[in-house]
Amino acid sequence: MLKEPGYLNKKTEKWLKALHITFAAGCIGSLFSMIVLVILKNNINTNQNLFNLDFSIYHLVNTVLNYSFYGIIVTAVIYGLFTHWGFLKYYWIILKWSGAIAAFAIVWFWLGPAVNGCVAISDAGFGSSAAAAEYARYGENSRIFIYLQCFIFILLVFISVLKPWGLRKTGDNKRRKVSLIISICLFAFLLSGSIMQYISLKNFRNIPIADIDPQTIEDGTYSGQATFGGFTYKVNITVAEHTIRNINIIQNRKSDYARFAEGVIAKIIRTQKTNVEAITGATTTSKCLLKAIENALLQPAK
Repeated sequence: MLKEPGYLNKKTEKWLKALHITFAAGCIGSLFSMIVLVILKNNINTNQNLFNLDFSIYHLVNTVLNYSFYGIIVTAVIYGLFTHWGFLKYYWIILKWSGAIAAFAIVWFWLGPAVNGCVAISDAGFGSSAAAAEYARYGENSRIFIYLQCFIFILLVFISVLKPWGLRKTGDNKRRKVSLIISICLFAFLLSGSIMQYISLKNFRNIPIADIDPQTIEDGTYSGQATFGGFTYKVNITVAEHTIRNINIIQNRKSDYARFAEGVIAKIIRTQKTNVEAITGATTTSKCLLKAIENALLQPAK
C-alpha cells in the first residue's frame, strides 16, 4: 500500500496503535492494582506485611506505571510526527496531551514522593510516634493521588474513544517540519540525559559495602565521609566495648529522601553489621551514608 511521504503506512499505524493501547492498559492496570493494595493496607497489623504491601506499590509505580507511561508518550509523539493526527490539529488531542502532562506532574511531584515515603518509613520501622504520624500522612497522600491518576487515565481513554471537539485550523507542512526537528532534538536530549543519570545512579547503588565486624574495631570515635553528585555525606561513629553504640550524621542533604535514608542507622545498630540493606525508596542516599560509615570505621579512632 502506498503511503504519503513522511507518514506511516496503514499497517504500521495499526501496530503503533496497538502498542499505544497496550501501554495505556499497563498504566490503568497498575493503578487498579495499587488501589487493591491500598485497601488491603487497612487490614494489616504487622510491620513486615505492611512493608510488603508498600514495597509492591512502590514497584508498581516505579516500574509498571512509569515505563508504561513512557511508552504512551513515545508512541504518542510518533503518532503526532508521522501520522495525519498531528499534535494540535484536533482539540481532543490537545486535551489528551494536557491530561498526560497533568498525570506526569502528579507522579513526579506528589504520588512518587508519597509512595517512596511510605515504603521508606515501613522499611526503617516505626521508631517513634512522629514516624507513625508521618507514615499516615504519606499514606493518605498516596491514596488520594492514586485515585486521581485513575480518574485522569480513564478520562483519557474516553477522550480517545469519543474524540470530542474536532478539527481546528493549523499551519502548513512547513510547520510540521519544524515540529519534527524540535521534537527529535528534545527527545534526544532528554533520552541522553536520562541514560547518563541512570548509569551514574546504578554505578553508585552497586558499590559494595564492606561487612566490618565491630569485634575487630577498637573503642573510640570514628569520622568518615563519602561524596556523590557533588555532595559530601559525613558521619561520626561511637564504638564502645566493640559495639557500635551511636552513629551521628554530621552532613546530609536536606530532602525527604535523605531523611528517609537515615533509617539505615537503626538497622546497623540493631544488627551490628555495616552492609545492611539500603532503605527502599531512598537507595542512593542510603548507599552514600553506608559508604561514609564504612570509610569512617576504616580510619584510626580519635
